Amino acid sequence: MLVALCWPLACGGKAVEDDGGGGTASGVGGMPAGTGNAPQLMECEVDSDCIVDSAHCCSCDPVSAEDLQAVRADWVDPEPECPCAPCQEVSELERTLQYFIAQCQAGQCTLVDIRDDYAECMNGEDCLLREGSDCCEGCDGQGYIAVSSLEFWGDRCDVVQCDACVSPVPAGLSAQCNLQTDRCEVVQQ
Repeated sequence: MLVALCWPLACGGKAVEDDGGGGTASGVGGMPAGTGNAPQLMECEVDSDCIVDSAHCCSCDPVSAEDLQAVRADWVDPEPECPCAPCQEVSELERTLQYFIAQCQAGQCTLVDIRDDYAECMNGEDCLLREGSDCCEGCDGQGYIAVSSLEFWGDRCDVVQCDACVSPVPAGLSAQCNLQTDRCEVVQQ
């Protein structure tokens, strides 16, 4: 049986398979407890066990770490019905969702903001502009990141084959090193 999750992270949805574990689920502060023989919400073995999900019913760009959580990829929302208004369009420079990833650290899914450890720079040559933080770049012309390292992928992208797509970078968009913060950032000229 498939259960649709309506936690519209970036105003999208997802479906995951229910394991039929039974029992009841309850949550505190938007964090449902694992139940029955269902996997615990945050337990993991490898990074691919984890995904970024909304910590609230609805999350739209720009988001912060408080709006998100890292959970098991096979976690089933105990309350899949969640009415949300459509997200308002924001500019490319206002988007932040693409900077958050889920990693498995010490057996727990952990939310990571890649700007903290993977965007240090000393000059503009240190910075890379790419569409999204996934193994494969997005093809919709939005969600660009500026980073100095792709090490946040770990080994999760070693076996991923990406489809070829052409998504021209919006005019004037680039990755530059902010010399006041020593961090790469996306800028529009």
